[in-house]
Amino acid sequence: MKTLILGLGNDILCDDGVGIHIANQIKEILASRAEFRNPHFANRNQILDVKTTTLAGFNLLDLLTGYDRVILIDAIKTNTGKVGEIYQLTPDSFKTTPRLFSFHDIDLPTALELAKRLNIPMPQEIKIFAIQVQDTETLSETCTPEVAAAIPHVINLIFQTVEI
Repeated sequence: MKTLILGLGNDILCDDGVGIHIANQIKEILASRAEFRNPHFANRNQILDVKTTTLAGFNLLDLLTGYDRVILIDAIKTNTGKVGEIYQLTPDSFKTTPRLFSFHDIDLPTALELAKRLNIPMPQEIKIFAIQVQDTETLSETCTPEVAAAIPHVINLIFQTVEI
């Protein structure tokens, strides 16, 4: 199985960079283990790639092709969530009516639907780990304390998901 762990966000906008921070920490942890090698980490007949990106929507399609499973890590802001709360979601969690006004406005479910209609091979399994954030506007390379405290928990959940 070929798996991609993909951290999303902007790592100079405080909590918005949490997905990138998590992916980078996962890279460091795996690189320190002898059984994993770069650029692909291999374990028990699976290939595990860990990447980061500031891209979103339609632009993600190129990154997702060629994988059986993708784990996305990103910041989320909900009206009722507690800062640092961890959500485990799928693209269906964000289903909206696909209306394509422009490629700049495309969301993940719409991008995946477009890929399906264009016969672009997409992963069979996409999981999203989203962390409720507080500050996505302040220029800072660190997360707020509540979000930073969630990072080790998300890493453990991801390692359980990929069984390493």
